[in-house]
Amino acid sequence: MKDSGMRICPTCGEENSPELKYCSSCGTMINKNGTTIEPKQELVVEEKKASKSSKSNKLSNIHLGYFVVALIVLGVVILTASGVFNYPKVAANTNKVQSQTEVQKGVNLGMMNEINELQQKFDKDPNDYQSLLKQGHLLSDSRLFEKAIEKYNVYLKKFPSEVDVLIDKGYCLFELKRYNDAIEVFNKGLKLNPKHQIGTFNAGIVYLNMGKDQEAEEYFKKASEIDPNSEIGKKAIDLLKSH
Repeated sequence: MKDSGMRICPTCGEENSPELKYCSSCGTMINKNGTTIEPKQELVVEEKKASKSSKSNKLSNIHLGYFVVALIVLGVVILTASGVFNYPKVAANTNKVQSQTEVQKGVNLGMMNEINELQQKFDKDPNDYQSLLKQGHLLSDSRLFEKAIEKYNVYLKKFPSEVDVLIDKGYCLFELKRYNDAIEVFNKGLKLNPKHQIGTFNAGIVYLNMGKDQEAEEYFKKASEIDPNSEIGKKAIDLLKSH
């Protein structure tokens, strides 16, 4: 039989003209004898390389994103540690300086139990003023300022010249925003001890919160002059610079 020259597609069986390199039905590349021509392996390898490159780019972008986030977090930590995000500390009692935005102590069961025990001790011995004073401090730390003032008043009735207790009482009045009363108590203590640095600083704080900057400046200057190297002295200097 004479060869017609037609090319039979081995994939779909379609007859194709001799001049066609691809099956007109399924598109398979065919040889003269009708066998399929396999694509070169290099193309597959290149495709794998391209795919790998694409994945690599995606991974690189992800890693870059993580790196940027890490830098931002690190920057925030550094700024916080250096005090950039801190508010100035503007209120103090005789034991510590506190920020108006500082997380305040709350009442806890252990502290309340101790307060009750101290009250029982004082009830049994009305001359145990140290228990009464400690009770006042614990009430102040628990932000029960009204009750703390009650204890301080009892103590001050017996010991009216205790400057530290006057300053503690003034601190409680300040926290209750009774600024005029706080100033009166602070000044009473400062008459007894004009070089009481925390009392002087606190008076400046009260005036500052009342919007009386000139009076506040006078007290901050006095506080800084009493001891410029102490923590309170340095805070007074900082407030003078910032206000």
